[in-house]
Amino acid sequence: MKRLMTAVLSLFLIGCADSAPSLPETTAAPQETLPAQDTASLQEGFHEGKTSETMHTAFFDFSAESARLLRQYEDYEPQEGNALLGVQMRIRNTTDRDITMYDTDFQITWSDEDDGWTVPLTYLTAISGQNLLKTEYLLRPDEEIAGDLVFEVPEGESFFCLSYLEQFDDESKGDLFGVYFETEELK
Repeated sequence: MKRLMTAVLSLFLIGCADSAPSLPETTAAPQETLPAQDTASLQEGFHEGKTSETMHTAFFDFSAESARLLRQYEDYEPQEGNALLGVQMRIRNTTDRDITMYDTDFQITWSDEDDGWTVPLTYLTAISGQNLLKTEYLLRPDEEIAGDLVFEVPEGESFFCLSYLEQFDDESKGDLFGVYFETEELK
């Protein structure tokens, strides 16, 4: 698992330098957050959790409520040899400012190989769906949204890490958040 998290960190540092929310001048303590009993904790700049656990970033709380492999998402079918990974997300702005979010704020990793990761299909294709998180969206203070992130992954993979890296306006990096989960294989 440490090796996969190292791969996640390197891929984030390479792949998404321009896709972070804006740095708030101050981070207000949330008046109410996602369920505290299911909260992951920090260890040395890494937050590791699993589905349904709340991750607390400098900007927002998020949880990957569930994840499953799919043969198609609405009208979109994956390329031959691939499957779709649908991750149901909840995200809540915990600052006192509007936050612009992007689909590429979250990435999925399945191996420590150079090509063992990807960004959501909303960034890569013209996929659409009523429950999809959009390519770009605004979260107002204390606003919570729920929606799907869909990734195209190799068939046969079942262990994944959904990750988010804090990135600030001054180009500094913060903590890395990884949500680990295993899915059932498609039949």
